[in-house]
Amino acid sequence: MTIAEDRYRMLLGASTALADQPTVRAVLHSLRDVLSSTSRLHGAELFVLSDDGESLYSFEYDRDEDAPAIKRGARLLRIGPVAQVLDEQKPVLIPDLSLAMLEHPDLAPFAAEVAGRSSYLFPVSTAQKRYGILSTPKLPGQQFAPEDVEMLSALASHVAVALECAMARDSAEFYHREVVKQRDRLSLLLEINNHIVTKLEAEELFQAVAASMRQHLGNDLTSLWLFNKQTDRLERKFLDFPSGKGFLEKVVVVEPTKLWSEWSRLRVPQFYSPLEADIPSALR
Repeated sequence: MTIAEDRYRMLLGASTALADQPTVRAVLHSLRDVLSSTSRLHGAELFVLSDDGESLYSFEYDRDEDAPAIKRGARLLRIGPVAQVLDEQKPVLIPDLSLAMLEHPDLAPFAAEVAGRSSYLFPVSTAQKRYGILSTPKLPGQQFAPEDVEMLSALASHVAVALECAMARDSAEFYHREVVKQRDRLSLLLEINNHIVTKLEAEELFQAVAASMRQHLGNDLTSLWLFNKQTDRLERKFLDFPSGKGFLEKVVVVEPTKLWSEWSRLRVPQFYSPLEADIPSALR
């Protein structure tokens, strides 16, 4: 078997191994594994272009335990070798990784930890889109063999396909969630409309509406308060609180707070919660 045939078989095996991975991170880990017999990488980090194309952010990585703890989302500026890789779509060698990291504010604090290391940057692109770059640092004193660079260039395209599939999957899942949310909203509106048509008594109507809201929104209670202009008080006309302990049953008249008065003036739905609490997903 010739050297060329051997490298071809290795590339084929590596391609097969990467194609079987379910996530981008698994692809990066597999990439390091399949190259371990000929070229040990200290890590593999995928940086993806921002929407405006002026910078990149750390999307996923697979590193040794002693690698710098660079967080996901850390940004690279589109300058120097980074811009060169993206513009020329060719690998670029970074002989001194620590020096290159000093040019990027998010990475500069970690520059001292990679002193003496080199790295190659590979374009991560498909025929349809340029996604970003793949960084493959080595330990001090280790070199990149030409055949390893060639193989990594080929495998970077697999990373691009994995990324493209992951993004397509995320988009499909987001679209599905939005469709389900819209379906549930329409279903609730239809139920309430049916209640208005079929329930003639106010108490029966509000009970039915509250039950439908509880089923769709998961709220603990529903209450209806009307403002009495003669007393300047809010009067509770209806309460649905299946899990309540009875305390709220005793509260039937309250004096509007300044906040409540403001809500009434605006005449739009309002969300109230403790400071910095998350808005429930059903209300977003």
